[in-house]
Amino acid sequence: MKDFDYSYIHRSKNKAFRRVLRFLLNLLYRVEVTGLENVPPDKGFILASNHVSAIDPVVISSQLKRMPFFMAKRELFEKPILGWILIKMNSFPIKRGKPDMAAMGYSLNIVKSGEILGIFPEGTRSKDGSPKSARSGVAFIARETEADILPVSLRVNGSKPKLFSKIKVSFGELIKFEELGINKDSSSQELKNSANIVMDRIKELWENSK
Repeated sequence: MKDFDYSYIHRSKNKAFRRVLRFLLNLLYRVEVTGLENVPPDKGFILASNHVSAIDPVVISSQLKRMPFFMAKRELFEKPILGWILIKMNSFPIKRGKPDMAAMGYSLNIVKSGEILGIFPEGTRSKDGSPKSARSGVAFIARETEADILPVSLRVNGSKPKLFSKIKVSFGELIKFEELGINKDSSSQELKNSANIVMDRIKELWENSK
């Protein structure tokens, strides 16, 4: 793929493109949404969701008035059509398996500039559709930005969405940064504990969406 420019925030304002995605999503799946009143309208924050399938960013973004910026593995951007769609959706590449300082710096700038950073704390898709344990990355970004976190649950029948299946999207109450109990001196274990707080909220939303 062409090198991604992390020096500025790539904002896509193509409303027509978003409308097309929303139309296709509603055509192919039955999407039920609750808790939209919990979404902050005009400030930067971290949106944290469990990870069910490759269409998760589309499902979440289609419900919001502001398009989030989602991390995606770098390999996806190497596919011409998919890479173009990801850029249009404000996604950005991250190298997996080792620290990616450019992508991490970009993530911090997104939140600090008042935008929404979308992240999947599990780091990978769930094989059976249920939420798993979180990695500490979401807590690290929260610590560096002192941002609040919006927990989101995605629930489908089975391990992943199939055509015309129901997708339940639940937006939970905002987790204030102070609730995470972390600061600049927090240890790696404390960051892990804070990430678990976020994942526990997501799991609670998921359980209540049955």
